[in-house]
Amino acid sequence: RAIAINDTSWVIGESSKANDGYLHAVLWRPATGQKTDLTQPWDDFSDAWDINDVGQVVVRSGTVSPMEYRAYRSDAPTGVFTDLGNLGGHPAYGSIATAINNSGQVVGYSATAAPPGFEYHAFLWTAAEGMRDIDGLAGRESFALAINAAFT
Repeated sequence: RAIAINDTSWVIGESSKANDGYLHAVLWRPATGQKTDLTQPWDDFSDAWDINDVGQVVVRSGTVSPMEYRAYRSDAPTGVFTDLGNLGGHPAYGSIATAINNSGQVVGYSATAAPPGFEYHAFLWTAAEGMRDIDGLAGRESFALAINAAFT
C-alpha cells in the first residue's frame, strides 16, 4: 500500500513479509527498482508516514511483545536512522512522527507522563533541539499532523 511520494518519485508504503505477517514500512525507488525495509532490525513491525524531497522518511517502528513503539527519521540516502525520542510517556504508548519538511523538521505526537495515565501531546523535533512538546493546552491532548517549510 502506497502512502506518499516525493518530488524524486521515491515512494513510501507498507508491505507484509511472508515470514512474519506484520506490516513493514518500505521505501521504493522506481528508477532503480530498489526496495528498502525501514523496520528497525530488532523490531517486529513498522509503518511509514511521510517522505520529504531529500529522501528522509518518518517511520514508527516497534515490537509486539512487549508492545512498544517509537518514532524514527530514516535518512534514505545514508541509511542512518535517528530515534526521535518521546515526551516521557510509557513506551507502550510511544511516539508517532506524522510529517517531515525538506529541512528535516518533524512533527507528530507522543505519550507524556501526565497523570492519571498518559496524554498525547504534539511535538516538533529538530536535529538541534530534539523532541519538544508544542502543546499549549494544559490538560488536553494535541496531535500535529502536518508541517510547512518553515514550521510557522
